[in-house]
Amino acid sequence: MEVLAARFLVSPQTIPKDLNALCGRGILQRVHGGAMVSHGIINYAYAYAYAARREPATDAKHRIGEKAASLISDNHSPSLHIGTATKQMARYLGNKHRLLSITNNIYVSNTMMNFPGCDVINAGGVVRRLDGAEWVRRR
Repeated sequence: MEVLAARFLVSPQTIPKDLNALCGRGILQRVHGGAMVSHGIINYAYAYAYAARREPATDAKHRIGEKAASLISDNHSPSLHIGTATKQMARYLGNKHRLLSITNNIYVSNTMMNFPGCDVINAGGVVRRLDGAEWVRRR
């Protein structure tokens, strides 16, 4: 606490009070010996960039998705996360057999749940409206 107090030119009593306030707002999460940035924070700059990336280079993303899917063999468990090319990749996995996809991407889940040879596990959490990923909300 003393190091933080000296760095920010405040009293040592201010640091726990400010940390508690930031934790209460979901910005930080208490950990042993301090606090860390909460994973529940929405990175708005990233989310807006993601929205802007959804449409451009669609043909290239389809080709990337198709090539990436061709590298996945039957009986495997691909972990597909958020991303515009990842969404396209999921579309090309329908001809695979005995896949178990693990994802935090609601678009991947919605696509792959219709493939008879694929099972889907969603990472736990709340769906972010901005990009369809799942995140854990800290309260």
